[in-house]
Amino acid sequence: MPQNKTYELERAKDLIQNPGLLNIGTPAGQRGTLRRANWIIEASEMGPGKHVLEVGCGGGRISKHLESMGLEVIGIDISPLALEAARRYGASDCRLMDARELGFPENYFDTASLLGNGLGLGGDVDDSRQLLSNLSRTVRPGGVLLASSINATNTEEPAHLAYHDMNRARGRPAGLVRIRVNFEDLKGDWFDLLFLELHAS
Repeated sequence: MPQNKTYELERAKDLIQNPGLLNIGTPAGQRGTLRRANWIIEASEMGPGKHVLEVGCGGGRISKHLESMGLEVIGIDISPLALEAARRYGASDCRLMDARELGFPENYFDTASLLGNGLGLGGDVDDSRQLLSNLSRTVRPGGVLLASSINATNTEEPAHLAYHDMNRARGRPAGLVRIRVNFEDLKGDWFDLLFLELHAS
């Protein structure tokens, strides 16, 4: 079995046996949610009544916190399973939607958020460009786009480096991975997530 497959299987076993590793519902996870939500508010100079789009809202933690601060938040995700988790968590407006095909009027949002590696939700490079183009149309002039990504090349982990080499050999970006959402007995569809390759200049 290839080394990266062995690593992925071992990591999956760890997550099954220790769900706290995902930081969902843990004190560390809650601190991370507050940190990201507060970053959105501070960086955007947001106040009550402002409109926020959370792209890739997942389980709805950030959306719910922003709502509690008086912001008008719409969370979108391509995973029906993630949206069900968000609704159960208490996020009030979560919609099934692909960010590459947004269904909102121009200049509707004050801020769009793509945190938690959301910058790579487009999947590949061309689709990521389409995602950013759509967001620029949907966020008002002078609005704010907040995004994050893990630097795919910032690792010395042999399994990660082998995965990068495998991707490059296939003509794919090194940091392109396939993932899916699992929740209790439900499994979501697989989708591509792009971790960017950032190089110091």
